Amino acid sequence: MNLMEEMWISKPQRRITKLSDLSDGVIARIKFYNANKEYTVENFKMIFFEYQRSIYCNQEVVEVVRSINDYGCIVDYINNSHFRNELDIFTPEFDKKRTHHMTSYRSNEDVLQVRVISNEGVIKSYDMSAIGLTFKDIFHIIDKERNN
Repeated sequence: MNLMEEMWISKPQRRITKLSDLSDGVIARIKFYNANKEYTVENFKMIFFEYQRSIYCNQEVVEVVRSINDYGCIVDYINNSHFRNELDIFTPEFDKKRTHHMTSYRSNEDVLQVRVISNEGVIKSYDMSAIGLTFKDIFHIIDKERNN
């Protein structure tokens, strides 16, 4: 083994051990599972159980929740985290394969900013409250904007 291989193998990986280690996008996604409404401990447990069975399950989230094992603390952290979610929707002329891209940033309120992008640039832009929005609602917005 050469020095570079040894350094790579011995390099410690950053461990995610607390909720604040998770990216904004991960926490924002957890909020969308409950339509950006406040979680209770009971509905978080139910949604978390379903989440673990999902193909979209992020094992880092599962490990952090299991390591904390205090659902009240987890629910408080999620309920007190707010995000500006930027949803860029690509028209079919602009990109035939990719339909959208979403990025989340810490904010003082839960907002969804929608931008529709065509070959001419941003052709439509609007903000809406993210409270009450589910992933199903977002996919409906994407389909509607792409078909207009």
